[in-house]
Amino acid sequence: MVKVKCIKDFPCELCNVKGTLQILTKNYARVRHYKKFKDKKPVFEYHQQSKEYIDRKLNEIQNIDLTSKSNIDSKLNNLGFNNQNSMGRSSSLVRTLALRAKGRRFKSGSAHQSF
Repeated sequence: MVKVKCIKDFPCELCNVKGTLQILTKNYARVRHYKKFKDKKPVFEYHQQSKEYIDRKLNEIQNIDLTSKSNIDSKLNNLGFNNQNSMGRSSSLVRTLALRAKGRRFKSGSAHQSF
């Protein structure tokens, strides 16, 4: 059985419309575009992509992800968040800050209280 790798919102080489990239083998990949519904089922159109195009676009996407991730990390460090110091406390801290921002104050207890 072949394992298919999928990437959403990938621009098609042929029509430049975003679709889902499906990498089926190392030599064959395609972009799947939604067309319409027929008999309550979606109908898709497939365009084969060249290996060079996919390699180039994936490198561009990877470079964008790396720069945006470092941007987010630096902004969090500037706000005083440290990954080493906040281990285990981050979810309760985020929940507390979110509730305070909404103007709510709760006594300590379960996070999933029903009212």
